[in-house]
Amino acid sequence: MLKLNFPFAIFILLCLSFLSHGQESSLAVPSQINRNVLHRSDIPGTNLEVVLADTEISKDTPVETHIHHNIVMVYVVEGEYWVQLKDQPRKILRTGESITVPGNTVHQDGANSQNVKLTAVYIVEKGQPLASPVK
Repeated sequence: MLKLNFPFAIFILLCLSFLSHGQESSLAVPSQINRNVLHRSDIPGTNLEVVLADTEISKDTPVETHIHHNIVMVYVVEGEYWVQLKDQPRKILRTGESITVPGNTVHQDGANSQNVKLTAVYIVEKGQPLASPVK
């Protein structure tokens, strides 16, 4: 029998419920990264929103070191994606795998030798960016 952990189950439900709502404009990111926000939804009783986005990262592209101020869950749709959380070894994720990055965790990520397609669910404060660079 298939077992899903709770965050991944929520991720799947959000993806299924939001995919039919159309696309919003892309966020400003470097040209090797194409992020397309699919849907935004307020979390009632909070100053937070859930953001569902597809992201494509060109091969051999590292994303600058950054943080997400709240949790983000990433699912690899196609390709090979790497992520390195602060002070931890690099982790390779392949098609069908996922990871949860805790809020305010300094990390870097990117695509290896082929383009990668991701779907991500972000929890963010309304009006705040999905990610912030770390200097």
